[in-house]
Amino acid sequence: MERQIFRIIFIVLLAFTAWFCKKVTNTTAWSTVNTGLPVNVNVYALAINGSQIFAGTDSGIYVSVNSGSSWVADTTGLPVHISVYAIAIIGNNIFASTRGSVSLYLSINNGSSWAADTIGFPKNTFVTTLVISGNNIYAGTSNGIYLTKNSGYSWSSLAGFPANAYVTSLITSGSSFFAGTDNSGVYFSSNSGTLWNAVNNNLTDPNGNIVEINCLAFSGSNILAGTYSYGVYMSSNNGTSWATLNNGLPKNTMVTALVINGNNIFAGTNFSDGVYMSSNSGNNWSAVNPGLPAKATVNSIVFDNTYAYIGILNGGVYRRLLSVFTGT
Repeated sequence: MERQIFRIIFIVLLAFTAWFCKKVTNTTAWSTVNTGLPVNVNVYALAINGSQIFAGTDSGIYVSVNSGSSWVADTTGLPVHISVYAIAIIGNNIFASTRGSVSLYLSINNGSSWAADTIGFPKNTFVTTLVISGNNIYAGTSNGIYLTKNSGYSWSSLAGFPANAYVTSLITSGSSFFAGTDNSGVYFSSNSGTLWNAVNNNLTDPNGNIVEINCLAFSGSNILAGTYSYGVYMSSNNGTSWATLNNGLPKNTMVTALVINGNNIFAGTNFSDGVYMSSNSGNNWSAVNPGLPAKATVNSIVFDNTYAYIGILNGGVYRRLLSVFTGT
């Protein structure tokens, strides 16, 4: 009888241990949230609007209303299997960038339907990034920067910006704008994009060449630049000079996403072990990858009040409790 009781207690303890370990793993590691998404989908962009999460993928746009637990296609009016590379949201208007004869699509009903939004864009212009400033929307493209002041009904190029610059990232704070390019470094405007100046002092590789920029982010009064092959650079003086911030990052890291959340900086990388985090302004970095595939390419990072979400290449969307990073 005693042996049977001990056996029952042992089984209960085993079950509790398994449940507890699974619970700890699920709350402290990244986990896939891909129900409804195509298998091995490439996720290029994520954007949050209230309780909705939009994912730009190589199979169109998907939306989740339950923290990523399930997804539904949001593609009425979009071509089949179109790739969406950037998403910007202002009110009920959602802009989605694509590649090909149509540069941009617009939904005026929160994604229920889509229509081409190309007036003012040269044919085959690739919109790589979108940023909102007040009621204006700026589009960084393969042919400079374009602006709409009428909710996307027409676009015009910014005459003060080099038309041959391939823009990869745009960020804004008030009237200050920074544009990262893949062929001429970083440009700065202090007057909402009217005039631009190159700001590339020390933004160079070991051979003295200006580095290619993948992404930009504000971190307090500093500007961070994620590069194609040389990790992260920082400027504390509006781009007048730059210095590397790569302690803890793999050598020659391609940084594909930079996002700030509270006191933490998150860097998504390309084939360099996923996500890195710095809690001291980028001076030191640590990998934060439990649960992610090895060498995950992270294209996008967003946050709501509960989770961090990442979109990766060939793997869909992962999420992780935000409290793991904040300690709250």
